[in-house]
Amino acid sequence: MGVRVGKKSELSATPSPHVEAQLSELPVPKDRLTGQRVRLTPVPKAKAANAPTMDAQLVARQGPKLPRLEVAMKSNEIPALAASEVYLPPKPILDQLLRAKKILVMGHVPPDGDCVGSSLGLARALQAMGKTAHAMIDDELPGNLRGMDPHGEVRRADQVDQDYDLVVLVDVCANDRIGGGRDALAKAKNVVVVDHHQDRASPKKLGVGRNTRIAEWYAPSSSASMLVASIAENLFERSGTAVSKDSWKKIALPLALGLYTDTSGFTREGTPRKSLGVFKHLVNEHLGKQTSAVRQILRFELSKGAKKLLAKSESSYDHQQDFAFLRARRETITEAQRLAPDAGMNDLRGFMLQHLDDVVRSYGLAVLLWETDKGVLVSTRSKKMGPALELAKHISKTLGGSGNGHPHMAGGYPPCTLDQVAEVVSAWVKECKRSAQ
Repeated sequence: MGVRVGKKSELSATPSPHVEAQLSELPVPKDRLTGQRVRLTPVPKAKAANAPTMDAQLVARQGPKLPRLEVAMKSNEIPALAASEVYLPPKPILDQLLRAKKILVMGHVPPDGDCVGSSLGLARALQAMGKTAHAMIDDELPGNLRGMDPHGEVRRADQVDQDYDLVVLVDVCANDRIGGGRDALAKAKNVVVVDHHQDRASPKKLGVGRNTRIAEWYAPSSSASMLVASIAENLFERSGTAVSKDSWKKIALPLALGLYTDTSGFTREGTPRKSLGVFKHLVNEHLGKQTSAVRQILRFELSKGAKKLLAKSESSYDHQQDFAFLRARRETITEAQRLAPDAGMNDLRGFMLQHLDDVVRSYGLAVLLWETDKGVLVSTRSKKMGPALELAKHISKTLGGSGNGHPHMAGGYPPCTLDQVAEVVSAWVKECKRSAQ
């Protein structure tokens, strides 16, 4: 956890802009699953040469492989956990949310389930407290996520004004991933960032002035939806808000969906046990114990012709190198749109990302290249913690553009042709294979 504060922050001993505050005075909760204190600050950069990396420490804390979801929901092997029992939000985050009356909650583009879930969940929690709060994602929701927002609560950039007391970024920490929301963010006097990616916010990345107050909560071992669940529970307790069962259901549903999608249904290697515990609590406490209802919302079917075209287009599966490589060129994407006229661009890419998540269960590394008119959207997945993020950063370093994510799930957007990116990916995979021999 880290909190960045501006010149006016009462946390700075000396008025210096954007000072890192450790907030060591805050109580640190225990993880009921391990009995250990939850680490709320990042691993210091200065460490002994033989000290484990942050990724290694995170993997060591994950514990054994999770049971199947159906088994976990019915047994006591994974206890249900309120998110507030696992994580304690920083006081400056809660203070800003309690103080503000009109709040804009932004997610990244293109959106995924955790982005939509955390944005909607936080906006609804703030509304339950009597505040004016809007969720904004400046992109079309893909078909498998549209069921999370059946009434069109999520707004586009041209549907919001720029007069907000507070702008909150969830699941993202830079203005190059929020589309047209950049204008509202640039004018914000107070900004809160709630993120779990291995990157940190800064005035430059956010595109805000040096006098803007920035409070940041960064927790690399969790999903954004899990952090928002903890924020909501703590806000209700601190404000004394009595939340109705119906309101809690509306809040819990997108958060449960965010947790579910960000872990591929809790099948992804390295998924923390506490994530499944929080999901179990949300479903059992607020959603009538209906796990099937959560899954049903995410169902979306493309036409068979479009699915066949996308899944087989320039796809290679190399068991010897333990590598699956999926590529979708613009002409292929255009043809898929013709075969599925009711599907949007994010529907098509969403299908390929779901296919990518399925493929990585059989291969150590899986990569999707999705060609656009401005570059190539790169998505990487790996069974083990590390390779997916290493490759994404290598592509960014070699070809430019953004590149970040999680040790097992990352991505980038280099401004290059698909062939250029494919060449860099293939060379990296071959070099890794050669070095391992």
